Order: sequence, then structure tokens, then C-alpha cells
Amino acid sequence: MIFKKRQNHNFAISLLENKKEYYIFFLIALLLFSISLFREYLKYRDFTKYRIDTKTLFVEQQYPKKNYTVLKLRNLDGFQFYSTTKTKIRDLSGYYIDATLIFGKNFSFWDYLSGGYITIGKISLHSFEKDRRYKLRDRIVSLHKNDEVGELYSAIFLATPIDRELRGKLSRLGINHLAVLSGFHVSFLVLIVSGLGYLIYNKIHQQFFPYRNLWRDILIFDVAFLLIYLIFLEAPPSLLRAVVMFLIVSFLFDRNLIQNGFEILLITAVSLIALSPKLLFSIGFLFSISGVFYILLYLKYFRFGAVGDMVLVNIWVFVAMLPIVHSIFGEFNTLQLLSPIWTILFSIFYPVAIVIHFTPYPDLLDFAIEWLLNLPSGESFYFETPPTILVMYILISLFLAIRRDP
Repeated sequence: MIFKKRQNHNFAISLLENKKEYYIFFLIALLLFSISLFREYLKYRDFTKYRIDTKTLFVEQQYPKKNYTVLKLRNLDGFQFYSTTKTKIRDLSGYYIDATLIFGKNFSFWDYLSGGYITIGKISLHSFEKDRRYKLRDRIVSLHKNDEVGELYSAIFLATPIDRELRGKLSRLGINHLAVLSGFHVSFLVLIVSGLGYLIYNKIHQQFFPYRNLWRDILIFDVAFLLIYLIFLEAPPSLLRAVVMFLIVSFLFDRNLIQNGFEILLITAVSLIALSPKLLFSIGFLFSISGVFYILLYLKYFRFGAVGDMVLVNIWVFVAMLPIVHSIFGEFNTLQLLSPIWTILFSIFYPVAIVIHFTPYPDLLDFAIEWLLNLPSGESFYFETPPTILVMYILISLFLAIRRDP
């Protein structure tokens, strides 16, 4: 077992070679951010043009709460917000509706960017046809006797929302991140697509295209699959980050260039925020960036062999993310201490779960998921990371990232 600093960053090709190029990059990003922000402002002005207006909206999620129903809605421009209704309605998740919106005087541009609350009036179905992704979700749920298991599978395959009770169970277990599509899932999808691509394409390549690079063609298959998958799922923020990073890394890898992971993460995050300022308000996106950052920080300073790293990096990320997670979510359950174990096991579970859903036995692992979801709760307590501590923690983390290896 070896404990040492990794030196590969010293030999990595930098896409931005000096301070001047960094300044130019950030100036371009700032210009794009300003243009994108102005574009969003125009959408906001158009969206709130009338105090009372009827809009066509998509219902992403619906759940009961006390004596009313909560609706998570999205307009045709991608603006997401919440509303409530006391009217008894059927489950409209996955449907387009026509709804009367009543804008309060205090509904600001900030609320528009962050996804605020809007009062809703009359509701009617815009179309009786359910969205294709939600039809597929219903199909997946129907394959399992336990609806929670089916919802979990749908979330990790289709990025569909899960209900509050299941979300609470995942939070108690500390595995919410496993139900959100991100780089962790993308890596396995790439392995599966690459494997299938090799099995199917290898003989075709040998017979018809022996002059081409086999693995470059398979990489093209991977990229094409991920882009189609991303578009079909309507680009959830954490998956968008993962796919964009994969595209950059693939481009450099294809040219045999060693990559500086921190720089690629920086370029990806800044570029995406510049093009879509709303990502600044996406918890999933910010957590995804933070998680990758701490994985890279681990890889910069530690090495314990392949098996050791597989175990320790999950423990490291769990611990390193605690101050950030608890700056937003305060509750901690002692059962979350087992989160690294479930994350490691998920590495085996996820590809198997994909495969069995193409067989007559999609419920093969249901017993294991039900057992996990029904584990007795541990002791819960509440703590929040003070803002000053959070800022100091982030600054120290950034210092360790940019610090040159001796």
C-alpha cells in the first residue's frame, strides 16, 4: 500500500496555459453570462406580462400535502416553479395542462431564476397524451410489485422525480446522490455501450473498415448515445455536467493528451453557467460539481492501489461533502455513515439493474432494494454549517486544488 502525492498533474496538458488566457476565458464567459442573463430577463418579462394569464405547462411532479396538492411545473421555455391547489385533481404527472397563473407583485426576476412559487387557478388538460418519458416510467413501475422500487428504477434510468416519502428514505440512508443521474452513472453507461459496441462492431470493422481506429469509432458511439440520452431526458443539470465533461475528456483522450481534471471541471462549470444562469440555483448541479471536485482532490494527493482507492474515495467524498451538504440540508441520520458502502455496492447493482430490465426478470433485485429501504432508522440530529465555516472550508479546498506538488 502506497501513500503519496500523485504527480500526473505536473505533466497534464493545460488548455489555458497562462494568466492571460484565463483572463480571456473568464471575460468571454462573463460576456456570455450577461447575454444569457438578459435573455432570461426578457423571458421573465414576457412570462409575467399580465398579472393573470393562462399558460401551457408541463406537470413534472405532483404529491399531496395536508389538505392541498403540490405541483412542480415547467413552462415551454424550461422555467420550473411550484404551485399548490386545494382542488381535488387526478395525478397529472407527465401531462401538459392549461392553467391560470396569478402573479403576485413580489414575484421578482430572482424568483424566476430560482424557481419560486406562483399561485395557480383553473386547471384543465391541454393534451390527453402523456409524455413519452413518463409513459416509460409507468411501464418500469408496472414491472415491480413495490411502487417505491419501480420509482427508484425510473429515477436512475429516466431521471424522473420520486415522491417525498421515498426521497426521505434515501436521505436517511445517505444515498440521494445515487438516484440523481450524474458522472457516476455515465461512467457505467459508457462501459456498457462500449462493450456492446465492441461486440457488434468489431467484426464489421475488421471486414469493412480495417483502416479506421476501432476505439475511436466506439468512442463516437458512446458520444452519440450520451447526447441522445441527454436530449431524451431533457438535460437534467447533473447529467448535463457529466456529459459535457465526458465530451471534453474524450476530445483530449482521442488526441493522447493527459488532462488536468480541475481545469476541465472549471471550464465545464463556468461555461455551462455562462450559457444557463439558472444552473446557479440548481442544487443537483452544484452538488455534482462539488462531488467531482473532491474526487479530483483525493486523486491528487492519495493513492492506495485500485481496490483501496475504490473504497477510500467513497469515504473521502462522503466526509468531504458533509460541510457543503449541511449548509443546505441540516438533518443527519447515523444510518448515513453506511453511505459509502451502499455507493460501492451500487457500482455492481447499476449495470446489473440495466441488464435485468431487458430480461424476463426485471424484479430480480427487488428484495434487496426493499430490505435497504426498510432498514430501521438510526439516531437523527440536526446541524447546519455556519456560512463563515463554509467559506473557509471552500477556500482551503481551492487552495489544496491549485497548490503545486513539491
